[in-house]
Amino acid sequence: MQQKPVTIKGPVGSLEAVLHDTDMPVTHVGIICHPNPLQEGTMHNKVVTTVARTFNNMGITAVRFNYRGVGLSEGKYGDVVGEVDDVVTFSLEKNIMIVPLLSGAGVRIKILEAMAMGKTIITTQIGAEGIGAVHQQHILIADSPSDFAAQCTWCFQHKTACNEIGHAAKQFVGSHYNKAAIYQQWILRLTEMLQS
Repeated sequence: MQQKPVTIKGPVGSLEAVLHDTDMPVTHVGIICHPNPLQEGTMHNKVVTTVARTFNNMGITAVRFNYRGVGLSEGKYGDVVGEVDDVVTFSLEKNIMIVPLLSGAGVRIKILEAMAMGKTIITTQIGAEGIGAVHQQHILIADSPSDFAAQCTWCFQHKTACNEIGHAAKQFVGSHYNKAAIYQQWILRLTEMLQS
């Protein structure tokens, strides 16, 4: 297992990254994003480094990188013109999304979007808060670096069960977060209010 600093060239500047390579042929690559840099998140975060090591221990090459404006990454954090489309395309090709959310609500929309695409989500209790998804049924919960490592290991060792969680997540979002279901709930509540 080797850790090697690398620079990733991007459309609006370079990104500082670390490649965790294995001695095995590359069959999978884990790309690990760090928590919100506005709350001191970097690629050196304990969850990020633990997940990278866990991937390597399973023979999976891992890449962790700093967002724009963090560390040696060029650009300004939050200036995502031209990159969002790349992330959506990239996400469609992947099965698992790791979200070590420590606070905030904005990322929950991204969690719901990924669930709607049938992705298996590994996040914290804070990340899943208010969504209504059930651990090990629609989502996987991890609140420490070792929990994230264990959930990643489980996903790679139980691919069928992991994919089933992604499918259940898609069905969950479809039945709880589509407009028709929301309107129906409002109509029921309004009817109850009018009748009382």
